[in-house]
Amino acid sequence: MLVRSTNLSQKSFHSVDWGQGSRGCWSGGGPGGGESSNQYCDNTYYVTISTLSNAVFFGDITYNMWRCAGTSGGGRGLICGGVNHLTPKENISYHNIAARSDSTHFGNCTTQRALCTAASNGIKAIIISGSSANHHTPHLTSIDYVTIASAANATNFGYTINNPVKSDGTGNGVYGMTLTETGTYDSNKFHYVAIDTPANTTEFGQVRGSGGFRGEGGIANSNGSRAIWSGGYDGSDLRHMDYLTWSTPSNSLAYGQLRRNEAHTSGCEDGSRGMIGGGDGWENGTNDASLEYFSMDLSAGSSVISAAFGAGTSLGHGSGHSKRQKPAAYAG
Repeated sequence: MLVRSTNLSQKSFHSVDWGQGSRGCWSGGGPGGGESSNQYCDNTYYVTISTLSNAVFFGDITYNMWRCAGTSGGGRGLICGGVNHLTPKENISYHNIAARSDSTHFGNCTTQRALCTAASNGIKAIIISGSSANHHTPHLTSIDYVTIASAANATNFGYTINNPVKSDGTGNGVYGMTLTETGTYDSNKFHYVAIDTPANTTEFGQVRGSGGFRGEGGIANSNGSRAIWSGGYDGSDLRHMDYLTWSTPSNSLAYGQLRRNEAHTSGCEDGSRGMIGGGDGWENGTNDASLEYFSMDLSAGSSVISAAFGAGTSLGHGSGHSKRQKPAAYAG
């Protein structure tokens, strides 16, 4: 059980960063022409989160990849798992976020992981569930972990209680949170685990009823006090935004609306501003790869709270295709 304390009301829990920072990065993503097109991106782009602008090329990554997970700590951004040419990968690579350069091999997950999620406490990163195939099944319930400062292969951490859903993941510097799946597009349980201690996940709460966040491909952000879940796909892309309070396990509540429908997108943040990049940003029936941002510190409501930040980029393999589904996102 998550216990209230004065620490849990704060926005940070460690003197090291645990997935937040001034620079937001998105690595990989795709495909531009359908799952069999192999048009996956082989690079990372970044923005300075405090300054509205277009994304800038950061460096190449080890593989052209999508359906991967990102997290960071100590200034190092991890790119975990994913799919390369229809084949799930166990690869983990990393960037030093302060210096634009190509990624470096870190190690391997314990198994191939497509559609996994990840979270960090600044020292240790967990890589949660996913699929051992290119698409959604067969599901994985296992969780891996690595020590971010020490490049090495991952070790088993524990298991999710239910099947995972194909969405983003987030944390607050102590706990990692993900979604679990009870049926097609029916992702109605949030689960969490303390990142310091290998264990299985525990149920945090459920999504709210009709009109709330649901489906696969949702976006997760955290300011340390709140976990905010946005968008998703239940046959069409969605724009709902829900939130949970880290100090109080409970069901989600309405937070606001995205300005456009979003799915299969990845989020990162600087502590107060949440960023959304990649994915299916459909607006007026046309794919639009622009970046979105919103404040994570607002009073909860039902109005549109996100706004355009700038243009993403499709530089790299599959150039000319702006659809960078499920990239790895992280900040530092």
